[in-house]
Amino acid sequence: MGDGDWLNEREQRAWRGFIELAQFRDRFGRELQAETGLSGADYAVLVSLSEAADGRMRAIELRKAIDWEKSRLTQHLNRMERRGLVTR
Repeated sequence: MGDGDWLNEREQRAWRGFIELAQFRDRFGRELQAETGLSGADYAVLVSLSEAADGRMRAIELRKAIDWEKSRLTQHLNRMERRGLVTR
């Protein structure tokens, strides 16, 4: 590695992988929205709920599962409920 290189080979591979993952996530989000009308956030909520034994979770459990702030989850669940995607 020369003096001007700021990442070693291993770090460069990791960085490229991160960029590719971000591009995949963006593409997946666009395709999901176009095909189903669901946002990536909707999908994150629905996946977590689908993994629950009876399809139900307490809000605090859901918040921990998707690592969101309480206010964000509350607002998003309200929007999803208005669209008929979840019930409380």
